[in-house]
Amino acid sequence: MAQYLMLGGAGLASIPVVLLWSSDKPPATATHLVAAVSVMGIAAVPFLVSRAMKIVDAGWLRTQRLSEVRRTVDGLVREEAIERIALNRLHEVSKTHSIEVRTVFHGDVGITLEKAVGAGSIFDINLTRLLSKSRSAESLRVLATIGDRVNADTPLLAGKISRSTGRQRTIFALTPRRRDDRLANLLAQIKEEGLEAVRSESSSGVTAVADTYTELWLALPRAWAAYGQRLAGDFLNQFRFFTLTPMDALRKDLWALLDVSIEKGLRDHSTSLLGVSYQVGSEAIELDAPDVLNGAVGLARSALRFPREGRAELAELVNSLACRYQLELCRFSAIPRLQDSGRTVQERRQASDATKVLFKSITESLRWLLENGQVKLFEEIDREFMQLLRYWRPESDDILARQILKHPDLQQSSGMTEAQARQAIEVNEMREELISLRATLRMSLLGWGLHISLQQPLGDEVQRVLVNLARSLNDLNLVQTAVELAFERDKGPLSDWVMSALPSGEAHFIDDEGPLLRAIALLLFTNGSPSRIPPSGWMTQARIDRVKYLVEELATQSLLEQIGLDANSAQSSASAILQELDEARRRQVDLERESLIAQALDPAKVDEFRAFVIEAWKETRLVPSLLELCDTPITPIDLESLQGKRLGFPPKLEPKGLFVNPTNFVGLDHHAREYGRGLAFGELEALIKAIEKNSPKLTGKGPISSRLEQTLQKLKDDGYSPSLIVLPSDHQVLSKLGLPPRWQREHEGGKINDFFVGEILGIPAIGWRTTESDRLYAIDVSHFAEIGEVLDENGNPALPTCDIRRMDLSSAEKTIRHWNRGRNTPPANQMTVDDIQASVRVDVQRPFRIRVLDSKAARSVWIPPTARRKRTAQSGPAPD
Repeated sequence: MAQYLMLGGAGLASIPVVLLWSSDKPPATATHLVAAVSVMGIAAVPFLVSRAMKIVDAGWLRTQRLSEVRRTVDGLVREEAIERIALNRLHEVSKTHSIEVRTVFHGDVGITLEKAVGAGSIFDINLTRLLSKSRSAESLRVLATIGDRVNADTPLLAGKISRSTGRQRTIFALTPRRRDDRLANLLAQIKEEGLEAVRSESSSGVTAVADTYTELWLALPRAWAAYGQRLAGDFLNQFRFFTLTPMDALRKDLWALLDVSIEKGLRDHSTSLLGVSYQVGSEAIELDAPDVLNGAVGLARSALRFPREGRAELAELVNSLACRYQLELCRFSAIPRLQDSGRTVQERRQASDATKVLFKSITESLRWLLENGQVKLFEEIDREFMQLLRYWRPESDDILARQILKHPDLQQSSGMTEAQARQAIEVNEMREELISLRATLRMSLLGWGLHISLQQPLGDEVQRVLVNLARSLNDLNLVQTAVELAFERDKGPLSDWVMSALPSGEAHFIDDEGPLLRAIALLLFTNGSPSRIPPSGWMTQARIDRVKYLVEELATQSLLEQIGLDANSAQSSASAILQELDEARRRQVDLERESLIAQALDPAKVDEFRAFVIEAWKETRLVPSLLELCDTPITPIDLESLQGKRLGFPPKLEPKGLFVNPTNFVGLDHHAREYGRGLAFGELEALIKAIEKNSPKLTGKGPISSRLEQTLQKLKDDGYSPSLIVLPSDHQVLSKLGLPPRWQREHEGGKINDFFVGEILGIPAIGWRTTESDRLYAIDVSHFAEIGEVLDENGNPALPTCDIRRMDLSSAEKTIRHWNRGRNTPPANQMTVDDIQASVRVDVQRPFRIRVLDSKAARSVWIPPTARRKRTAQSGPAPD
C-alpha cells in the first residue's frame, strides 16, 4: 500500500511542474526537476504513512469494531425481549380462546387459512384479527409463531371454519431479516478478533475480546431483568432461544480461544479468557439468571486439563483458577445474598437456587480432579467447599417459629408475628437443603471414587483421599438424609456419571445404586461403632442385603488399612456391622408399619381406585356382547328384588400403602383393574356355571361332531332354538369340530371376540377356560335363563360399588379371631393384628342376577377321551 501511495504522490507532483514550466526552458531541465520532486515524494510519503499508522493503530481499530458489535447485540436483544412479550401474549390469548399454537402432532388440522407470501421470518401476529377468526372457526391452529423461518406457501394458520367471515385479512406479518444470521456473523467476527489477538500475543487485544464476550453473554439476562423476567428452569433451551443468542456457539468459541492460549503457554491470555466465567457468573447471580450462571461455571469446568510436560505450570494455574472461581462465586456473591436478612425471602430463595447450581458445579470439578489424580488440588477445594455455610446461623429460631404457628398466643411474648415465623422456617429450610445437598454430592463423590477403583487400581494417595472423605462424613443422621436424597431421581449426579462412563453402542445394566451403596459400606467402617446406625427410608431389604455383601467384600480389601484395620479387625468390624444392619432394617420396618397404620386414607386415591375399577369393568365386560351375539336381551330388575344379594368378590385385604399419601407403594391402577376385570369375567362365569350345573346330560354316539349335531337336533325337536355353544379351551376339541386355532380366527362379536372360536352349523361357539374338559354345552340362552341387572335413571347398567374401609384396632382384632382359625398355616406365617391394620378392606360388588328359567333349554354333551387332550384341572378368577 505504501508503494502505491509513493508512486501516486510522485505522479501528482509531476503534473503541475509540467503545466507551469515556461517555454524558454529546455524540456530536459523540466525532466530533471520532475525527477527531483519524485525523489522527494518517495522519501516523504513513507514518513507520512508511518505517522498515520501510529495514529490509527490496531488496538483502536479493534476497539471500534468490538464496540459496534456490542451496539448491534444490544439492539438484537431488545428486539428479542419485545418478541418474547408478544409470544407470551399469544400463548395467553390462545389458552383463553382454545387456539392451539404450534402443535407437533396436530393430526387433521382442517383447511389452510393463511400461507406465507414469501420467504422470511414471522415478525408479528395480529391478535385482534386472530381472535376474530377464532370466533368463526370450530377449531384453529397457529402452525408457526413469531421468529419462525418460513418459505413461500408455508402454512401459517389452519382450522375448520363454521361460517364465512367475508374478506380475508392478513394475520401474519413477515420480514426478510434474519436475526440469528446477523448474530452468527457477529460471533464469527468476535472469534476472528480473538484468534488474531492470540496469534499476535496481544494482551490488550485478548482483554478487549474477553470484555466483549462478557457483554454479549450478559446482554440477554440484563434485558430480561429490565422486563422483570427470569432466565431459569432450563429456559435457554426453550422457545428458539439459540436463534437469538447461541450460547452453545459462544461457549464453544470461548473454549477454543482458551484452549489455544493454554497450548501456546500464554498465561495472561488464558487468565483473561477464564475470567469471563467469573464476571458472567457474578452478574448472573445479581440478575437471578441461574441458567446463565450454569453456563458460566460450565465454561470454567471445560478449562480443566491434565498437566502435561512443558505446560504443567500453566495447566495447574488454570485448574486452580477454574475451581476457585466457582468457590468465590459462592463465597462472595451467592451466599452473602442468602445470608442478608435485609433481603426478602424470595430474593434469598433465588440466592439459594444459585448456590445449588454452584454446589453441583464444584462437585463436577472435584470429580474431574479425583479421576485425574489431582490429589493436592482436590483436598484444597474440598476443604474450602466444606467451609461454606459453616458460620451461617439464620437470624430467627425455626423451633420457636414452629411453636408460634401451633400456638398463636405466643406471638406477643416472643415478639415474632406469624409472617415472620413462616419466613424464619423457610430460611432455615434453605440452609438445611443446602447442607443436605452438599452431603449428598460428597457422598456421590465417595461412591464414584470407589466405583472407578473397580476398573483401575487406586494409588495410595487416592485411597487416602477417599478414606478422609469418608471420615469427614461423620454425622450419620445427615448421611442418612443425604442417602435418601441421592436415591431420589434427579437429586444425585451418580446416575449421569455411571451412564457417561459406559461405552456407547452396547447394551448395559445401569447400576446407579451400586456406587452409593459401596460408599455406605465404607462409611460404616470409618465411623467407629456400628451401633449408631439409625433406621432410614432407603433401607429396603434388597439394598440392605447388597450393603451387607459389600461390607464383607470391603473387609478383605487393602483399603481398610488406611483407617488402621488389619484383616482380623476388619472381619470383626464387618460382623458387628452386619448385625446392626439387620437390626436397623427391623426397626425401619416397624417404623414404616407404625406410620402406615397411623396414616389416614387419601380420598383422592380412594376415588382413583374406584374409577379404575369401573373403567376396567366397562372395558372388559363380556355379557352384553355375548347376549347380543345370541339375540337375547338383558332383563331390567329392581334393586329390592335382589334382597341384598350381589355379584362380586368377598371382602379382601389390600395393602394400605396403596391408599395413603405420601407412600412408596405403587400399583394402585393395577390392583383396581384386576378387580374390574375379575368382576366383568365373573358375570360370564356365573352364566357358564349355571349352564354346567343345570344342563341335562346326553349320551351320544360317534365322533364329537356327530354328538354335537345330535344334541342340537334334540333341542330343536323339543322346541328350542340353540343360540350358543360353549366349549372347553382345548385345541384338540376345536380341531375335531373343524374350528380354526386362535391365530387363524377372524374375530367377530364385539368384546367377546377373544373367546369367540367360530360357528358350528350357524351357531356361535365360545371357548371358556374354566369349562370342564370333558363336556361341551349347547344352549338356547333366551329360554334357559333370565339375565337381569339394575338400570339407572338413564337406562344404563348400574355401576359396580367399591367399598374401601380402614381397619382400625377393633376391626383388626375381630378379623384376626376368625382369620387363622382352623388353618394349618404355621404361626410364623399367620397374619397379626398389625398386618391387618396395615391393610384396607375392599369390597367390590354390583347388582346382577342370573335366574334359570328352563334347564331343558341347555344340553351337556360328553367328550370322549380320544377327542380331547390330557390336561390338569384349571381354575379361573371367578368371583363368588
